[in-house]
Amino acid sequence: MADRGMALVTGASSGIGRATALALAEAGWSVLGTGRDRAALDDLGAHGIRTLAGDLTDPGFVDAVVAAAGDATLLVNNAGTLAHAPFLETPRHGWRGVFDLNVHALLDVTQGIARGMAARGSGHIVLVSSLLARKVGPNTLVYAASKHAVAAIAAGLRVELRPHGIRVTEVAPGLVSTRIQREVTHAGVKAGYAALPFPWLAPEDVAAVIRAAAEAPPKASTDLIEIRPQGQP
Repeated sequence: MADRGMALVTGASSGIGRATALALAEAGWSVLGTGRDRAALDDLGAHGIRTLAGDLTDPGFVDAVVAAAGDATLLVNNAGTLAHAPFLETPRHGWRGVFDLNVHALLDVTQGIARGMAARGSGHIVLVSSLLARKVGPNTLVYAASKHAVAAIAAGLRVELRPHGIRVTEVAPGLVSTRIQREVTHAGVKAGYAALPFPWLAPEDVAAVIRAAAEAPPKASTDLIEIRPQGQP
């Protein structure tokens, strides 16, 4: 199998990130995965995936990731957290935590890797947002706001990085069965999810889309891919 280059996947200890790291490794990429769960990351080693455990909201850890993956030709910026709850019941630290990881850490990692790509004149950055990047539903205000920011970041990166030969793809999934969504604690929100009349996407479904975007011809710019369960509006 041909070596496709190096891919950095954030949030690789579970869900979409883990599925993406495995899919890219299977396709011939040399993969470095980051996440907070060291034990889960260690399990990826059996698949030939290098890992770094740590918190991307820690600038020191971001520097370590960039140093380890500075020659990455593909960045999949997937790490994120969820806070689905009524706005009036959300503590202040709830939305600060969401923006620290979903927006600030994403910017930090992207800048560090994009500088290396720009110096080499090529690269591909994939940002995982959400269908909520373009609408807001009940109990999703904070998370949706963070993903609106990711969509704006993707658009801005596309403008600024195109002259450096860097492609930018935004992948916007709908409802996905991940650990993050299973950790929603608000009883009313959980009940609403349980009542939905359609099956959710699996992380592997989204990983397949990310892999397809990564394998698109170099002259093709896949700007935005939305993927949702059949039945989700």
